Amino acid sequence: MTVKNDFKNDALKKDLVRDVVLRDAIYIYAQALDNSGETDYWCASNSEVYKLSKYSDPEAAVFRECIDDVQTNGRHWPIIAGNLQCRVTWKGNCLITVKPMTLDEAGRLSPVLLFLNIYKNQRRDVINVLETLSNITGREISDDNDNGINHLERVLNWPRWRIFLHIAIYSRRVRND
Repeated sequence: MTVKNDFKNDALKKDLVRDVVLRDAIYIYAQALDNSGETDYWCASNSEVYKLSKYSDPEAAVFRECIDDVQTNGRHWPIIAGNLQCRVTWKGNCLITVKPMTLDEAGRLSPVLLFLNIYKNQRRDVINVLETLSNITGREISDDNDNGINHLERVLNWPRWRIFLHIAIYSRRVRND
C-alpha cells in the first residue's frame, strides 16, 4: 500500500511552507529611503539581528507572502497607540506597522513592518526589537510610542489563550488600509 501526499489545497501547502521556512523569529521589512525600489529585510532571533540577502532569499519571499496575507486577511487589533498599528490573523500571524518620523527623499512616510507569530515564544522579544528599531533600520522613531509599547509588552506577556481571547473580543475585520 502506498501513501500519496497530494496537496490539492494550496492554502494548506502555503502554511506548511511558511512553517518550514520561517523560524521562530521576528521579521522586519523596510523600503529604502532613497526611493530606489530596494527593500531591506532583517530577521531578529535569539537576541541577534541579521540582514537577509535581499529579494532572492527564500525566507524573504515567504516573508513577503506573509505580509500580503496579514494585510489582506488580518484583523485590526487596537492594542497599540501612537504611530504603531497592529493587524493579526486567527493563526497568530501579526503585522506591526511602525510609522517613523524619518521621511524618504520625496518627503513621504515609509513605514517599517514587523512580522511575528504572537502565539510563539519570540513574541516577548518584539519589545526589544521595537526599542532598537531606529538602530536596525536607520530611521528615527518617535518617543510618543512608549505608552503603546508598554501596553503591547503587557499583552504579549499574557498566556496564549488569553491573547487569543483578547483578539476574539477586541479585534475587528477591516478593509485594507
